[in-house]
Amino acid sequence: MSTFRRPAGLFLRIAAAALPSLSAATAGADGLPVTAPVRTEPVRFQDEILPILAANCTACHNPKIHEGGLILDSHKALVTGGNSGPSVVAGKAPESPLFLRAAHLQEDFMPPADNKVGAKTLSPEQLGLIERSEEHTSELQSHSDLVCRLLLEKKK
Repeated sequence: MSTFRRPAGLFLRIAAAALPSLSAATAGADGLPVTAPVRTEPVRFQDEILPILAANCTACHNPKIHEGGLILDSHKALVTGGNSGPSVVAGKAPESPLFLRAAHLQEDFMPPADNKVGAKTLSPEQLGLIERSEEHTSELQSHSDLVCRLLLEKKK
């Protein structure tokens, strides 16, 4: 059985009252429904998140066409981000621009409704996977750093 809820809407409205710097679009939006995955294992970026991004995001956010300076074809590119900074905030999905825009909680909603590449609004299940994966981004980054250090040590 899955959990169905509205993502962070109440939290964002409360935060907006306390922090005037949040935009009205972020604070007032109820956003799209999000269904959290019911499982204990982490979301697999390569197998679960990358296909969602490939189907709905990379037509406009790839190495050749990178609207907003954003490329969404790898975990490293997500962390690097675009003109507005990183697209994910490690361990804080409710603050991550990728999640906020995909969940229609922050302008510019993604993908745009009038896009010409066939990108579709993400399903509640897809948003739940993205939210869960962003909660573990810091763990992925730590793991990636560890692997790099081990490989460098092995070369010595």
